[in-house]
Amino acid sequence: MASETNNRSAVVLAGGSSTRMGQPKALLKFGGTTLIERILHQLRPVADDIRIITNKPELYEFLNLPLHKDFIPNSGPLAGIFTGLAISEGEPLLVTACDTPFVTSAYFFFLFEHWTDNMDCLVPKIGNFYEPLVGLYSHRTMPAIEDLLKNGIRKVDSLFGKIRTQTLGEAELKEFGDLNRFFRNINDPQEYEAALKEL
Repeated sequence: MASETNNRSAVVLAGGSSTRMGQPKALLKFGGTTLIERILHQLRPVADDIRIITNKPELYEFLNLPLHKDFIPNSGPLAGIFTGLAISEGEPLLVTACDTPFVTSAYFFFLFEHWTDNMDCLVPKIGNFYEPLVGLYSHRTMPAIEDLLKNGIRKVDSLFGKIRTQTLGEAELKEFGDLNRFFRNINDPQEYEAALKEL
Protein backbone atom coordinates (compact mmCIF):
# COMPACT_ATOMS: atom_id res chain seq x y z
CA MET A 1 0.00 0.00 0.00
CA ALA A 2 1.13 3.55 -0.65
CA SER A 3 2.15 5.54 2.38
CA GLU A 4 -0.31 7.99 3.95
CA THR A 5 -0.20 11.52 2.56
CA ASN A 6 0.09 13.09 6.02
CA ASN A 7 3.08 10.95 7.00
CA ARG A 8 5.49 11.52 4.13
CA SER A 9 9.06 12.53 4.80
CA ALA A 10 11.57 13.74 2.23
CA VAL A 11 15.21 14.78 2.35
CA VAL A 12 17.18 16.82 -0.16
CA LEU A 13 20.85 15.91 -0.33
CA ALA A 14 22.91 19.09 -0.58
CA GLY A 15 26.07 17.95 1.15
CA GLY A 16 28.35 17.47 -1.85
CA SER A 17 31.55 19.45 -2.23
CA SER A 18 30.64 20.58 -5.79
CA THR A 19 34.32 20.44 -6.74
CA ARG A 20 33.64 20.10 -10.46
CA MET A 21 31.18 22.99 -10.41
CA GLY A 22 33.40 25.30 -8.36
CA GLN A 23 30.44 26.59 -6.32
CA PRO A 24 27.48 25.02 -4.44
CA LYS A 25 25.30 23.40 -7.09
CA ALA A 26 22.15 23.76 -5.03
CA LEU A 27 22.37 27.55 -5.19
CA LEU A 28 22.80 27.85 -8.95
CA LYS A 29 20.16 30.00 -10.61
CA PHE A 30 17.72 27.98 -12.69
CA GLY A 31 14.47 29.23 -14.16
CA GLY A 32 14.23 32.31 -11.98
CA THR A 33 15.04 30.47 -8.75
CA THR A 34 17.80 28.25 -7.35
CA LEU A 35 18.14 24.56 -8.05
CA ILE A 36 17.28 23.61 -4.48
CA GLU A 37 14.22 25.87 -4.38
CA ARG A 38 13.06 24.33 -7.64
CA ILE A 39 13.26 20.86 -6.08
CA LEU A 40 11.48 22.04 -2.92
CA HIS A 41 8.66 23.48 -5.03
CA GLN A 42 8.08 19.97 -6.42
CA LEU A 43 8.38 18.30 -3.00
CA ARG A 44 5.98 20.47 -1.02
CA PRO A 45 2.74 19.02 -2.47
CA VAL A 46 4.03 15.50 -1.77
CA ALA A 47 5.67 15.54 1.69
CA ASP A 48 4.87 17.48 4.84
CA ASP A 49 8.23 16.75 6.52
CA ILE A 50 11.08 18.06 4.34
CA ARG A 51 14.66 18.33 5.56
CA ILE A 52 17.97 19.34 4.01
CA ILE A 53 21.10 17.24 4.52
CA THR A 54 24.10 19.55 4.20
CA ASN A 55 27.51 20.01 5.74
CA LYS A 56 27.23 23.78 5.19
CA PRO A 57 23.92 24.62 6.90
CA GLU A 58 24.71 28.34 6.93
CA LEU A 59 24.15 28.40 3.15
CA TYR A 60 20.57 27.16 3.44
CA GLU A 61 19.19 28.98 6.48
CA PHE A 62 17.11 31.16 4.13
CA LEU A 63 14.97 28.12 3.25
CA ASN A 64 13.54 27.97 6.80
CA LEU A 65 13.68 24.17 6.85
CA PRO A 66 15.40 21.75 9.25
CA LEU A 67 19.09 21.43 8.34
CA HIS A 68 21.17 18.41 9.32
CA LYS A 69 24.84 17.55 8.93
CA ASP A 70 25.88 14.05 7.89
CA PHE A 71 26.22 11.70 10.85
CA ILE A 72 29.14 10.07 9.04
CA PRO A 73 31.06 12.95 7.37
CA ASN A 74 32.89 12.82 4.04
CA SER A 75 31.17 9.62 2.95
CA GLY A 76 29.10 10.80 0.01
CA PRO A 77 25.39 10.45 -0.74
CA LEU A 78 25.12 7.03 0.93
CA ALA A 79 25.88 8.77 4.23
CA GLY A 80 23.30 11.40 3.32
CA ILE A 81 20.66 8.70 2.88
CA PHE A 82 21.64 7.18 6.22
CA THR A 83 21.37 10.55 7.96
CA GLY A 84 18.01 11.21 6.33
CA LEU A 85 16.65 7.90 7.56
CA ALA A 86 17.99 8.53 11.07
CA ILE A 87 16.25 11.90 11.41
CA SER A 88 12.97 11.24 9.57
CA GLU A 89 9.90 9.35 10.72
CA GLY A 90 7.92 8.87 7.52
CA GLU A 91 8.16 5.37 6.03
CA PRO A 92 9.45 5.14 3.37
CA LEU A 93 11.73 8.15 3.04
CA LEU A 94 11.83 10.06 -0.24
CA VAL A 95 15.42 10.91 -1.12
CA THR A 96 16.29 13.39 -3.84
CA ALA A 97 19.44 15.20 -4.87
CA CYS A 98 19.61 18.99 -5.01
CA ASP A 99 20.70 19.04 -8.66
CA THR A 100 17.95 17.20 -10.57
CA PRO A 101 15.98 20.15 -11.98
CA PHE A 102 13.55 18.26 -14.20
CA VAL A 103 11.92 15.82 -11.75
CA THR A 104 8.34 16.68 -10.83
CA SER A 105 5.73 16.31 -8.11
CA ALA A 106 3.94 13.86 -10.39
CA TYR A 107 7.00 11.61 -10.34
CA PHE A 108 7.29 11.76 -6.54
CA PHE A 109 3.60 10.84 -6.18
CA PHE A 110 4.20 8.02 -8.68
CA LEU A 111 6.96 6.61 -6.47
CA PHE A 112 4.75 6.51 -3.38
CA GLU A 113 1.91 4.91 -5.33
CA HIS A 114 4.23 2.05 -6.33
CA TRP A 115 5.66 1.44 -2.86
CA THR A 116 4.72 -1.76 -1.04
CA ASP A 117 5.82 -3.07 2.34
CA ASN A 118 7.72 -6.00 0.82
CA MET A 119 10.44 -3.75 -0.60
CA ASP A 120 13.29 -1.92 1.09
CA CYS A 121 13.93 0.61 -1.64
CA LEU A 122 12.37 1.72 -4.91
CA VAL A 123 14.55 3.43 -7.51
CA PRO A 124 14.51 3.97 -11.28
CA LYS A 125 16.83 1.91 -13.46
CA ILE A 126 17.39 3.20 -16.97
CA GLY A 127 19.23 0.64 -19.06
CA ASN A 128 21.98 -0.67 -16.79
CA PHE A 129 22.13 2.41 -14.61
CA TYR A 130 20.35 3.06 -11.34
CA GLU A 131 19.11 6.53 -10.40
CA PRO A 132 19.57 6.13 -6.62
CA LEU A 133 19.04 9.77 -5.65
CA VAL A 134 15.43 10.04 -6.78
CA GLY A 135 13.96 7.10 -4.87
CA LEU A 136 12.32 5.74 -1.76
CA TYR A 137 14.20 4.04 1.09
CA SER A 138 12.91 2.13 4.09
CA HIS A 139 14.35 2.53 7.57
CA ARG A 140 15.06 -1.21 7.31
CA THR A 141 18.02 -0.35 5.09
CA MET A 142 19.92 1.43 7.84
CA PRO A 143 21.95 -1.55 9.16
CA ALA A 144 23.07 -2.45 5.62
CA ILE A 145 24.05 1.16 4.87
CA GLU A 146 25.93 1.48 8.15
CA ASP A 147 27.79 -1.74 7.44
CA LEU A 148 28.87 -0.50 4.00
CA LEU A 149 30.05 2.83 5.35
CA LYS A 150 32.00 1.20 8.19
CA ASN A 151 33.81 -0.83 5.54
CA GLY A 152 34.64 2.26 3.50
CA ILE A 153 32.14 1.51 0.74
CA ARG A 154 30.44 4.73 -0.36
CA LYS A 155 28.79 3.83 -3.66
CA VAL A 156 24.99 3.81 -3.30
CA ASP A 157 24.65 1.04 -5.92
CA SER A 158 26.57 -1.26 -3.55
CA LEU A 159 23.51 -1.26 -1.30
CA PHE A 160 21.03 -2.67 -3.78
CA GLY A 161 22.29 -6.26 -3.71
CA LYS A 162 22.06 -6.36 0.09
CA ILE A 163 18.40 -5.31 0.47
CA ARG A 164 15.06 -5.93 -1.22
CA THR A 165 15.47 -3.51 -4.09
CA GLN A 166 12.64 -2.84 -6.52
CA THR A 167 13.31 -0.90 -9.71
CA LEU A 168 11.15 1.08 -12.08
CA GLY A 169 12.21 0.67 -15.69
CA GLU A 170 11.63 2.61 -18.87
CA ALA A 171 8.30 0.93 -19.55
CA GLU A 172 6.86 1.98 -16.17
CA LEU A 173 8.27 5.49 -16.45
CA LYS A 174 7.39 6.22 -20.08
CA GLU A 175 4.82 8.87 -19.09
CA PHE A 176 7.68 11.09 -17.94
CA GLY A 177 9.13 11.43 -21.44
CA ASP A 178 12.84 11.47 -22.20
CA LEU A 179 14.21 9.81 -19.07
CA ASN A 180 17.82 10.80 -19.73
CA ARG A 181 16.66 14.40 -19.56
CA PHE A 182 14.14 13.81 -16.76
CA PHE A 183 16.71 12.36 -14.36
CA ARG A 184 19.57 14.57 -15.49
CA ASN A 185 21.75 15.96 -12.73
CA ILE A 186 24.20 18.82 -12.92
CA ASN A 187 27.82 18.28 -11.96
CA ASP A 188 29.90 20.81 -13.91
CA PRO A 189 29.53 24.11 -15.77
CA GLN A 190 29.03 22.38 -19.12
CA GLU A 191 26.10 20.30 -17.79
CA TYR A 192 24.67 23.42 -16.18
CA GLU A 193 24.75 25.35 -19.48
CA ALA A 194 23.21 22.39 -21.32
CA ALA A 195 20.39 22.11 -18.77
CA LEU A 196 19.68 25.86 -18.99
CA LYS A 197 19.24 25.53 -22.75
CA GLU A 198 16.64 22.79 -22.20
CA LEU A 199 14.47 24.92 -19.93
